[in-house]
Amino acid sequence: MKKLLTFIAAFVLSMCLLIFVGCGKTLAVPEKIRIDDDYLMTWSSVENARTYSLEIKSIATGETDTVVSRKTSYSLSSYQEGDYEIRIKAVPRDSSAKESDWSEVVSFHKNYETGCVYTLINNNTEYAITSAGTCTDSFTIEDVYRGKPVTEIANSAFRASKVKNIVVGNNVRSIGDEAFYNCPDLESIVIPQSVTYIGSGAFSSCLSLKEITLPENVDTVEANTFSYCRALEKVVLGDNVILIGEAAFVGCNSLKSIELPDALLAIYSHAFSECSVLESISFGSQLILLDERAFSRCGNLSEIEFAENSSLIRIAAYAFAECPKLTQVALPEGLVSLGIGAFNACTELSEVTMPQSLTTVGSGVFNGTKVYNDCLTAGDNIIYADNWVVAVENRADITELSANDFKEGTVGIVGRAFTSCENLTKVVLPSSIKYLGDSCFAKNKALYSVTLPGVETIAYGVFTDCDNLMILNLGENLKSIGTNAFYGCDKLANPENGNLIPASVTSIGEKAFVDTALWNNPTEEGVVYAGNWVVGYNTVDAEGKEINITTVTLKDDTIGIADFAFLGCESLKNVRGAITDVRYLGTGAFYNCTGLSAISLNENLQEIKDYTFYKCESLYSIDIPANLKKIGRSAFYDCHTLSEIDLSSGRVEEIGYFAFFRCKNIKTIDFGDYLKEVSAYAFLNCISLSEVYLPSSVVSIGALAFQDCIALKKVGFVEGAVPNLTTIGQYAFARCANLKTFEFPSSLRVIGDYAFSDCASLRRAEFADGIEQIGKFAFYANRNLTRLYLPSSLKTIGEQAFRSCTGLLSVLLPSTLENVGAHAFYRCTQLTVYSDAQSVPESWDTRWNSSFRPVMLGCTLSEDGSYVVSVTINESLMLNVERLSESGDSAPVLGNNRFSSPSRRGYNFSGWTTQADGTTPELTGSDIADLPEGTTLYTVWEVETEEPDDEEPGEGEIDWPWSDVPSLWS
Repeated sequence: MKKLLTFIAAFVLSMCLLIFVGCGKTLAVPEKIRIDDDYLMTWSSVENARTYSLEIKSIATGETDTVVSRKTSYSLSSYQEGDYEIRIKAVPRDSSAKESDWSEVVSFHKNYETGCVYTLINNNTEYAITSAGTCTDSFTIEDVYRGKPVTEIANSAFRASKVKNIVVGNNVRSIGDEAFYNCPDLESIVIPQSVTYIGSGAFSSCLSLKEITLPENVDTVEANTFSYCRALEKVVLGDNVILIGEAAFVGCNSLKSIELPDALLAIYSHAFSECSVLESISFGSQLILLDERAFSRCGNLSEIEFAENSSLIRIAAYAFAECPKLTQVALPEGLVSLGIGAFNACTELSEVTMPQSLTTVGSGVFNGTKVYNDCLTAGDNIIYADNWVVAVENRADITELSANDFKEGTVGIVGRAFTSCENLTKVVLPSSIKYLGDSCFAKNKALYSVTLPGVETIAYGVFTDCDNLMILNLGENLKSIGTNAFYGCDKLANPENGNLIPASVTSIGEKAFVDTALWNNPTEEGVVYAGNWVVGYNTVDAEGKEINITTVTLKDDTIGIADFAFLGCESLKNVRGAITDVRYLGTGAFYNCTGLSAISLNENLQEIKDYTFYKCESLYSIDIPANLKKIGRSAFYDCHTLSEIDLSSGRVEEIGYFAFFRCKNIKTIDFGDYLKEVSAYAFLNCISLSEVYLPSSVVSIGALAFQDCIALKKVGFVEGAVPNLTTIGQYAFARCANLKTFEFPSSLRVIGDYAFSDCASLRRAEFADGIEQIGKFAFYANRNLTRLYLPSSLKTIGEQAFRSCTGLLSVLLPSTLENVGAHAFYRCTQLTVYSDAQSVPESWDTRWNSSFRPVMLGCTLSEDGSYVVSVTINESLMLNVERLSESGDSAPVLGNNRFSSPSRRGYNFSGWTTQADGTTPELTGSDIADLPEGTTLYTVWEVETEEPDDEEPGEGEIDWPWSDVPSLWS
């Protein structure tokens, strides 16, 4: 028992000693204190610590904030801008241990922040402002937020906020749609030159905004951008603005003047409508279009000036309507079309000069002007503006019109001028009148005789529903008869003697003679003629019997086929007779004739117009005329059976948009010797096309021209050609998955965005000296691309241009390269970049190498700059490279990479040598990073052998950024 008691006493004593010792243990001091770009402070975990106590002292105020954290992290993002000192100690779980000592003091600077809400974009490499957050009044948007550039102000980011004065940061590239919509207190905003896009409605209804200056790189003022900015007095547009969008400045009723740049091409509808104090406007020489109501209801507009060498073609409907202070206008030579009501209700307008180039004038163009009212006061029934009839009064009093009823030198009659003259029976126009506007004699029920000796153009519906029209004398100057021109003229028939249509006519519009007497009297095969023109087909003959149209034999004297003459005649299989004598083949002449299998054309035909053989799915053969110069838009769209195109027999210079779209059976194309441009979408989705050889004459390949030609393997030039190709448009060869070979000529200057994206079989992109620009995503996901040669002429590589080219081993970027876009080589997982530059140029985007691939700077190049001759090992010139430390372990460098071999056109890399003239390799590419500083290595090359044809694609995961890719039809 005594021994047992002794043992118990000893045990109790030892436990007390242990407890006593434990009570005195001090926790370890927190270490590895870090503060990241998001202001999250972290530190190492301390054993047995329950919480951590933080003291955060403001240097500016001296105040100390004490914080307790249960985690090994704490966010400092809520602290104000300024300098702070921070220390941390560990607090134990219980009284068995003591608090740690304080850590060393960590200095921390909190940068200025606006209070806006920021969201990471572009693979978490950039920030966009997505909401105003807590910001109000005045502030400056940072260039960099938490270590990353602020590049975007998102759609509706500041919508209806209380911001007042803003300076936009220098890294911002775009301001989104309605970004500052309805910010009633916004008085000023400074936009840097970095901004290239300002979205629609961006500053709409900013009622206090007084002035704005747009950056030079903004080329479009989008729709509603400054609409209803009631206080806006001054706008400075960049010299590069080419488009002003719909309602861009509508309701800016403090805007007195604006200087439009010479580069401006179009001003869209309502752009400056209701700018009530705008006094004058001058248009540059490049302007082509003034759209509907562009300057309507500008109450103080008194002066309009057009450039002497104006390019203006069209002034649309009501463009200057209700501008009461406008007194005179001289329309520029070159103007072709003046829309309905263009100067309607310009009450003081008394002087108008119309150009000789004008061919179309809409109805009501000068109604309510002094020009109009002065004629009324003088008692005139026919109202003139210069040498055009612009209106007619007292129509019921007009029974006949003769040449003497018109002012000498009259050249045109506006649309609807003589519509519904219920008692008009006869019209004889003077030979000076050339142009008849839309529906200008429509619905004259009593009209039976018309003589038009000098008319060149009969526009849309001119004589529609003239029920009694029987006598029609068309002069030898007539060139075109518009759509619906004589629609519903029940009694109009082909004369027994003579020809209804003069030989001068070159085009007749769709339905021009529908529901006339001649329409209801087709040939036995169902063909409807107006004179010697085929103007349509009728499946019911004069006696009411059905006609099954399968074969058409044209009359010997047939010279033309009107627009859409055989529209939807699916039963038609053959066209015979005088088809080879037809001189004029109208737009859509055989549109959707799905049964038509073959056709021969006149050797003198110069143009196959838009939609001529659209969806002729059975058409397997067509002979190209010897003098053919143009194939129009969608001319052979969806001709699935067509197997080859041979243009060599003609002189084709132009192929229109969608000309051979989805011709799924075309295997070969001979472009001939005259083609200048392969237009956008021309061969899109021709899935059997295997090879393309371009002639010397081709200068450009348009957007999506060969996209989705999945069987296409080779693109080159015809034998002996001297290439002149300068431009390859966006998406031109996108998704040509089997394209292995493309001959890039020395004439090439520009490769558009996405031009070769997802060409998974393309092996080489070897550019001759001359190339200047490679667009964004241009070679995206070309995982089999192993050889890339970029000459010193190259100035720009677009963002993500070579993204996911996982087979690419090396590239030489010359120091003359001016711009490399963000993520240009993202996910090029085997790539090494060589350059003769001594440092990465500042003009390159900071994220150009966002996959942190190895870079060797300071390379010595060959005399022509085309390949690497030598490199010198210098740690400051080697970026993102894995090197071995003195212990033999890998140094912890970002990227964890080793060098891959350089490349040279026509050669394979054998290795490196330390001898300037050495021919025997001593080292491979991956070895060189560990050599001593100052070691100079020289490249060893051997002549390249012919590449095998069955080379497998490069490996690597492809990330498909389809959200980044614009809609196919945008």
